Amino acid sequence: MRPLFWTSAGLLLAVLLVGGACTEEPTPDATADRSISEDVTEAPTAAAESPDARRMAPDFERTTLAGDTMRRADWEGRVVVLNFWATWCAPCRVEIPRLITLYEAFDATDVLVVGVSIDEEGRAVVEPYAEEMEIPYPLIVDADHTMAETYGGHYAVPTTFIIDQDGAMRQRFMRVVAHDELMAAIEPLLNGDA
Repeated sequence: MRPLFWTSAGLLLAVLLVGGACTEEPTPDATADRSISEDVTEAPTAAAESPDARRMAPDFERTTLAGDTMRRADWEGRVVVLNFWATWCAPCRVEIPRLITLYEAFDATDVLVVGVSIDEEGRAVVEPYAEEMEIPYPLIVDADHTMAETYGGHYAVPTTFIIDQDGAMRQRFMRVVAHDELMAAIEPLLNGDA
């Protein structure tokens, strides 16, 4: 029995280290609606989906950490990089500087980066962390995970969606995303090639 245990534990550790994502145990309610994430293209893809097969990003209305009201409907006409993350997630700490670089590389009227913290402690932990990391892009606190649930539930963070100018979810990354991968997902949308 012991060799099997260590093999399984070693395999789990390897998956977590290679996969570059933190995981959390899903609650019974959290698995209720997984349909949104099933039709979102896993990144990267070779073939584009037809427009009628794409899922629209669910609408919401939330207040950002800066106090502004944000709605998904306000994003139309822009490519959006929507990143679900947490302060306790080590891979998120690796990915945040890449998202900052991406945010600084584009005009927010073309590409918008939005971070959604799933920290249950809320603003009390997110605000000092955002200051420490010098995060310039808008942040939403989703302490009760209701926004995460509308986007299919997230049991691995970081999870990043690429949303096109029409509000369709085009790709989903359930791991740390390399800068080149983000650019490869965004540029075709900006050029009208996707």
